[in-house]
Amino acid sequence: EWDLDQRAGKFSNPAIHDAATMDKDSATIEAAMCLSASVTPADMRREKMFDEQTIDRAMSARFRGYRVSRLAYATMQAAGVYHPAGQLDDSYISACVKANNKLMASGMTTLSLPGIMSNVANKTLLAAYTRADSFIPFVFGLSSAVDFKSVSSFQLEGSGMLEEIGPDGEIKHGTLVESSYTKALKTYAKMLTFSRKDMINDDMGALTRVARLLGEMAFKAREFAAMQVIANSTMFST
Repeated sequence: EWDLDQRAGKFSNPAIHDAATMDKDSATIEAAMCLSASVTPADMRREKMFDEQTIDRAMSARFRGYRVSRLAYATMQAAGVYHPAGQLDDSYISACVKANNKLMASGMTTLSLPGIMSNVANKTLLAAYTRADSFIPFVFGLSSAVDFKSVSSFQLEGSGMLEEIGPDGEIKHGTLVESSYTKALKTYAKMLTFSRKDMINDDMGALTRVARLLGEMAFKAREFAAMQVIANSTMFST
């Protein structure tokens, strides 16, 4: 596509895109598969999963509706492994494994069928986990930890609430109390499998549906744990 700058009377250089190179771009493939798994562009931008250029390419007609079989054949092509198009059977799975092993042995680790599918499942889970609004940042705040050791935090807290100033203009005294909290990271996990049947059926939804469900379950578990902390605390006692 040529752009004309009439005021300067000059032509700009055309943007040239190599389709073969684009078809092997792992980030674009991953983003396209995420879109097929109902991860929205808003999810991608919120969690900074991909840059804008990658999202735009993934949304183009060339990558729309990207399926597992297309990734499998892209992997085979990159590895120089031939398999008849559309023949999704046990020999197709064997060809996928052979192609992936050849690419790993050659040092090409970006275009990896299991790697990309794992990333898609993880991003689908993350999108489902962070999509709904949580009350936790407003009630508890956010902090970070570098390992799983217990960490103590200290903060000042005010007792009671602000009170209306009466006609005499008197302002009543409040108190500040230093409170300490102990916290530690914990890990929760669930392993997902993509079976031979799912591979032959070209059913990426079998993987991403469960990932999305786990993300929603993780969100509910975190909210429930926070509610338990509030229910067992004395912060609302009189």
